[in-house]
Amino acid sequence: MKLIFKIFLLISIIFVFSGCNLEKDIEIEIPEFENGYVVESYVAPGQKFGLLITKSYGFFEVFDLVKTSESLLRDVLVQNVEGYIMVNDIKYPLVNKISISLDSTRVYNYVVQDKLTFKVQDKVELYLKFPDGETVGASTWIPEFRPVDSVRLAFDMRQDFDARETTFVSSDSTTTEYFRRQLFRYYEEGTSELQDFVFDNSLATGGRLAFGSGFEFNVGDTLISRITHITEEYYRFFQSAVGSSNANTNPFTQPGRIESNIRGSDRVIGIFTGINPSEILMRVE
Repeated sequence: MKLIFKIFLLISIIFVFSGCNLEKDIEIEIPEFENGYVVESYVAPGQKFGLLITKSYGFFEVFDLVKTSESLLRDVLVQNVEGYIMVNDIKYPLVNKISISLDSTRVYNYVVQDKLTFKVQDKVELYLKFPDGETVGASTWIPEFRPVDSVRLAFDMRQDFDARETTFVSSDSTTTEYFRRQLFRYYEEGTSELQDFVFDNSLATGGRLAFGSGFEFNVGDTLISRITHITEEYYRFFQSAVGSSNANTNPFTQPGRIESNIRGSDRVIGIFTGINPSEILMRVE
């Protein structure tokens, strides 16, 4: 993720409106949701283990760690959680310690002291006990590596931007596989994330998939095309979180349930998942 994923939870709201010639108000109620905790962790080959545990925010509040002040960060991070992870049946206790990912896009507040090297098909389990007595667990595995095959550029100097890109990736056509597609543009004035969505390989031709952009790059820009092989649980979590985010902008849409894979308590939601990313960095020239 470019940023720590934004989590939205349900709270009770009532929309009452009236207009000319209306004889009665219309009321829409959204069920109450008790504030609790949010758990987030992405386990990938070659990366250190990290776990983020925060206090939940209301549905209409957006939690973005990159834009969060240090004092607010202390308020939302949950301390004194006990727990451990199991990697292929070997236990590793969790330590309450702030850690930043190597690419500086994720902040974690629980790590393990032991040096772990995750690999494809590792089975990873999580067990947590919160200060108020809540106990939860989750399990995941690391998907196979699906490398980006190639990225092609097409130029048309008559457009507002000079170039567009097409990314190709191969999947296993004998089974359903899930992916996340991200496309970034790096240019002199800053950085833009142009695409971010999840998909499966149901539309693959001979196992091969292709994704393209519009004319959104100029000569001299740098692009990163990233395809991440993900689990079905992460696929459903991502879709449900995006759906809740979209519902936030429509007062007549009731937010859907977040598809969490954290089990054991209705007051703890989130995602604990294995991922396997592949990316190509290319200068537009």
